[in-house]
Amino acid sequence: MFSNSTSFLRCGLLNLNHAQAASAQLEQDLINRDIEVICVTEPYVTNGHVAGISTKYLKIYKEGNPRVVTLINPNYNFVPILVSRDIIAVNIDVNSVNILCINVYCSPSEDLEPSLVTLDGILNNYQDNLIVINGDFNAKIPAWGLTRSDSRGLELLNFVLRHDLDIRNYIDSPPTFESIRGKSWIDLTIAKNFRREQIVDWRVLQEITTSDHNMIIFNIVKK
Repeated sequence: MFSNSTSFLRCGLLNLNHAQAASAQLEQDLINRDIEVICVTEPYVTNGHVAGISTKYLKIYKEGNPRVVTLINPNYNFVPILVSRDIIAVNIDVNSVNILCINVYCSPSEDLEPSLVTLDGILNNYQDNLIVINGDFNAKIPAWGLTRSDSRGLELLNFVLRHDLDIRNYIDSPPTFESIRGKSWIDLTIAKNFRREQIVDWRVLQEITTSDHNMIIFNIVKK
């Protein structure tokens, strides 16, 4: 935990783009940044299992062809709510406060609607919980980045408004995806039932991850 008495939980999000080198580097990033929960999308997978990531963290994923894995510091108690190929929802006990952490990956080549339907069910069933959603939605709109809108972005924005969710990305932040093919803001942190001052220090790290995505980190605090 943090030395600051009001600090609660340090979280992260990173798309590894299936890269073995990025997976290996993630272990050091977790240690250096004292990250306690990280949502990983497009992990490196061999023989149906997430590979190349530290065994010091508990790995939650669906065997076979997982496109998401959530890593949790083993000091925390948690209850998995949903573990599927593309969505993981875990209720984490943080100092007797339950935080529902949802990890999402939405492929750009697949419709967004099935994932939103699944999220809709979770949000309806746990509407009073503290909820934080981290994911690569492959959806673009100026509401969360310096980019043009696409149909996926409009669809996701309507979902956010319908559920009274709070996008925690800053529109002037560095891109979450950067490569020779271009840049975009497709990795998002979305919250529900948190006050604005309870999720702090949200930022995109433009340091080498050996992935074509930049890591997002933020702190959840108790105030």
